[in-house]
Formats: sequence, C-alpha cells, structure tokens
Amino acid sequence: MGARDVSNPSHAPTLEGAAGSVPGGHAVAPGPNGAERRRSERAPFPARVVVAWRDGAGACETHAVLDMSLGGFRLHSDHEVPVGRVGRAVQILPDRTAVDLDVLVVWSVRKPADASHGSCEFGVRFVGD
Repeated sequence: MGARDVSNPSHAPTLEGAAGSVPGGHAVAPGPNGAERRRSERAPFPARVVVAWRDGAGACETHAVLDMSLGGFRLHSDHEVPVGRVGRAVQILPDRTAVDLDVLVVWSVRKPADASHGSCEFGVRFVGD
C-alpha cells in the first residue's frame, strides 16, 4: 500500500471501499476461515482526532488514532463509546489540521483496565457524500 497524504482534507478517505459492520465487534464481515474481507489495508496513523458528537450532549472529544484505512479509523477512548453514535471528525492533532469527515461508530470493544490502550477500542466508518 502506498503512502497517502491524509494531512490535506482534499485527500481525506471517503466511504468508497469501506467495509460493513457485523455483530460481535467486527468492522468487516468475515470471509472464508474467519479472515477479514477488508477492501483496504490498515495503516498506522500516530495522531489524535477531535470528534464533535451529534448526540444530545454535543460534546467534542479527542481520541487516539490506532490505525486507519480508506474506510475509517480504529480509535481508543478511556470510556465506552456506543455503536451507532454519529459525529464529525473536525481536527487532526498535534498539527491542528482541519478535516470535515462524518463518522459512524460501527463497532466498540471494552478492554481490560490494564490493557495497553485503556478501556475501549472502537471503529468509525467515514460516511456521507
């Protein structure tokens, strides 16, 4: 997989190639022998993303990006993030790059308190135009 310029919003990933969600905490449907049918590879993306959630609280939260693909981010949170939550990614840190990406939480998995990434990993899919 070649390098991608994700610092420029015009190069931000789109829904094309995004995988669907299935029950059980998987962001993609399993293929033969339980292998993922991911349409694009995951790539490390050492950054944080600011998400403006669209629920009643309307809170902005910053989450560590564990990796990304053309279809979305795998993120970390210190609290549980429910499947189905909708928001907008508005900024990539630490360089404060402005982005405008609608996101949908498609899976969320609680992690043990002593896990290296804390209490919750979740996947967001890029949605929208």
